[in-house]
Amino acid sequence: MSQERLAEHLGVTFQQVQKYEKGANRLAASTLCRAGRALSVPVEHFFEGVDDVDVETEIADLNAAAYRQASAFMKIEDPKVRAAISALVNVLACDDRER
Repeated sequence: MSQERLAEHLGVTFQQVQKYEKGANRLAASTLCRAGRALSVPVEHFFEGVDDVDVETEIADLNAAAYRQASAFMKIEDPKVRAAISALVNVLACDDRER
């Protein structure tokens, strides 16, 4: 697939795709998810060959961040607000099962 075509799928310019490819700019998780769909590969494909030590550090960081987010989320008293936040997170995470 050309960079131009991928850019169309992602809603960005092909120059932005070039920056993603070179690592000059970071991708949002939702963009990575859309890229996987456009290229017909699972998101895990983009992590093949990543050093396991780096992955373990990332997982530890994610677990700490998830705990902080869950703690903050539980402080929100309005169930409608919690539901709206959950829906937003599921959309950003490209989780079709939760829509």
